[in-house]
Amino acid sequence: MNRILATFMLLALVWGATACGSEDAAIYMAEARSVHQRAERALASDDHAGATDEWRAFLDVPVPQSVNGDDARVVRQDVSYRLANLALDRGDTDAAIRWAEQGLNEGLAEDVFTANLYVVRGAARQAAGRDIDAASDYHEALLINDALLQRLLGAGDSE
Repeated sequence: MNRILATFMLLALVWGATACGSEDAAIYMAEARSVHQRAERALASDDHAGATDEWRAFLDVPVPQSVNGDDARVVRQDVSYRLANLALDRGDTDAAIRWAEQGLNEGLAEDVFTANLYVVRGAARQAAGRDIDAASDYHEALLINDALLQRLLGAGDSE
């Protein structure tokens, strides 16, 4: 489900960048979508190293100034989340924590991208025996998810 949501969000961002008329932003967002597709194909072939290489290389690409800051944060957080998940799947809790923290350093927001990073960092910390830190991360993710739910429920009241 997270992959479907992330793909939908990236498509929306690409459309938004294109609609705003910024060619650099549109190219950057199209490359983000392309990287995700290549990485997903690599994962489908059990090529975890190939997927990791795709996402790592993308994080090295400078974000054009024409890309909205929040859009760049979302894209980079999604990539960091995926890298953290792959590292956790391999049992590399230190790398998973580093990738999650890199994503969180992009900025914090009450959205699914930030919540996902807290969850994956919490899982990595838990796997590393850092239960109190893990609980704190899970708590942060729950607060974000609660805020999202409250906004959703509040939006339904006005109809």
